[in-house]
This record gives sequence, structure tokens and C-alpha cells, in this order.
Amino acid sequence: MSSLRIDATRSSFARLLFAASFIILGAAPASAATIFAPGLTADDSESGSLDAAPVSGEWDSFGAGSTHSTFTNTSHTLRILSAPGDAVSLSRTTDFSPAPDAVLCTFNLALSGLGPGRVAPQVLRFGSSFSTSNADESDAHTYARLGIEPAGLQGEFRLRDLVAGRTSPTYAGTQAITWALNRSGRTLSYPGPGGAESIGNNRMDVWVGRTKVLDDIAVTNPRVSMTDLKWFWGSGSGTTSFGCFQVATLPALNDEKGMASQAAIAAEPSTDVAAAAPSGSLELYRPTPNPFARTMRFAYSIEDHAQPADIGMYDVAGRRIRTFAAGTQSVGRYEVSWDGRADDGVRAHAGVYFLRAAVGPTTRIVRVVYLMN
Repeated sequence: MSSLRIDATRSSFARLLFAASFIILGAAPASAATIFAPGLTADDSESGSLDAAPVSGEWDSFGAGSTHSTFTNTSHTLRILSAPGDAVSLSRTTDFSPAPDAVLCTFNLALSGLGPGRVAPQVLRFGSSFSTSNADESDAHTYARLGIEPAGLQGEFRLRDLVAGRTSPTYAGTQAITWALNRSGRTLSYPGPGGAESIGNNRMDVWVGRTKVLDDIAVTNPRVSMTDLKWFWGSGSGTTSFGCFQVATLPALNDEKGMASQAAIAAEPSTDVAAAAPSGSLELYRPTPNPFARTMRFAYSIEDHAQPADIGMYDVAGRRIRTFAAGTQSVGRYEVSWDGRADDGVRAHAGVYFLRAAVGPTTRIVRVVYLMN
């Protein structure tokens, strides 16, 4: 059987969008840095041979057993149509640099048009020394793997712990998947979709929406680093859809090491703020208006001396959608406004969002409700 490999051209996935109201919690996560967010352009959505070299932020290759299997990208969703008898794969072999110690892999998953007959589980792997061949990778090169198990002709699926053999409940339709992996050498607390969570060293958590379906499960090979990524489906027919696929450093709570920060965006001091908070603390004033439909404003101040400031807006899955400040700021009073747009300029969907503001040792989380569709 002939083998088809398609090299990827660069495109960016649009980010999810958001909204807001405010509650103060304890510590907030260090900012998450996106290290992989792949996509295809509309012009390159057909199966075929592309000459462009792989670039950072893209899949390096798409593999299929024949030209009957295709890859398309519509509305920020990558769809892989696997023809009967074909094996299909996505490979990312350009190393994540530096290799992350802990990651959060998030995507919207849907299966459709599944055919009858023998169907193998799909496998998503993090590891190192992967190839771009249209074949599965060995466990010897795999740090962690997650199974996606088709469970019915109507697109039902389960997520599977491929080490212990446990499975999630059965789901159908498009589901938001969150996969947390920890190779940091210590237990981490992190902001999960359902709230603050902890994860042991060389363990994984898997969520469907706000429900944790696989808790603190073992990785495949703790000695392997996380530099490469691969998805493989060896047997089965139908369409697998990945929406808004993203790999980011795991934003840990109370983590002195922290994670890579976003690029700095300066905030100009404002003279229109209330009285100062106690010395050295962060002033985070009530967002006004909240809920809001057009523009929301909030203020904070830095007292005594210059301090590192990290302020951003997150969606309910913990994904950072907008950065307001990231870097050291001098003493002063600052005002920031949010018009409901993400960093890429795309307007967020109406809903609940979380403002996380950290200045020096002080952190606040405030919930915001955005009303504009």
C-alpha cells in the first residue's frame, strides 16, 4: 500500500473567547506559555504534497495510507478523514524548546461518520525521538499516552488510560478535553477546569469539560522527556475533529519556579484610582461595569518599589486569552480596560472569564461576565 505524507504550512489557530464578574481567591497561577498551537490554512486544506518546510508551531507531517484519507481545516478545526483500511497520523518532531517540565494539552474533540468493523483506539503521545513516518511510536520513546476509543457508530467515544486500562464514561458530540502532565519532579497544584487541583510527579489528569475522568494516572516512561507529539489511528474509518488544539506550560499555583511568561505589555499609570492598599500589596479595584457588554475597566497599584506584574484574562478552562501586563512595573497606579477581545484581536464569546493579577507576592483572581455575542 502506498504511503502519503503532507508537510504542514504555517497558520495559527484562533483562540477561544470570553467574559467576566469578580471573586477573590487565594494564590493564582503563574502565566502559561503556549508552546504549540497548530493549524492549516484554507488554501492548504486538501490532501497532497506540499514543499514548504515545517515551521515552529505547526505539525511537521500528516500521514495517511492512501490518498483516500484527507485532512481539512474549517473554522479553526482540523478534521482527519480516515478511509477504510488506512492508518493516519499527525507528527510534531520539531522539539519543543526548552523541553517543558509540565504541560496542559487542550482541544475540542469530536468523532463522526464511524464505519463498522474492527476499530483500534487512537493514541496521542508525548515523548522524544519521534519520527514523521505514518506509524505509531514505541513506548520506549513515550513519556505519556492517552487513548481515544471509538465506542459507537454515532460518534461516541471514551478516553482510555493505556497504562492501567481504565476508561472514562462514554461521550458523544464535541467535548472539551484537558490533559495535564507533570514531569517537574514534585507535586504541583494547578488551575483545573473544575477549580484548583493537585497532580503528582510523573502523573497525569484528564478532564472532559469540568469533569475529571482520569485522576493522577501513571505516565508510560518517566525517563523520557516531552519534546515531541504524535497522534496515530491504526485501524478504523471516519472523521476525527480537533478544534483549538493547544499545548501550554502548566500554570502552577504557588510555584516559585513559575512558568514562562507572556511578552510584556506595558500599562500606563492612571491618576483615576482610589486610595492605596497596605504597603507592598496589590490594589485590584472592582471591575466596572460588571457584567459588561462593551468595555470593562479595573485598576491596581504598585507600592514601595518596582515589582514583577503578571495580569491576564483566562477562560473557564484555564486558557489565557488576553495579556494586559507581563514584566516588572514601577511604583504607580495603573488602569486597564478590556473590550472583550483576545490577544489575536478576535472578539470573545459571551460568558464567564477570570482576571488573574499577580504583583510581587500578592495575587488576586476576579470573575468577570461578558455579555456581548
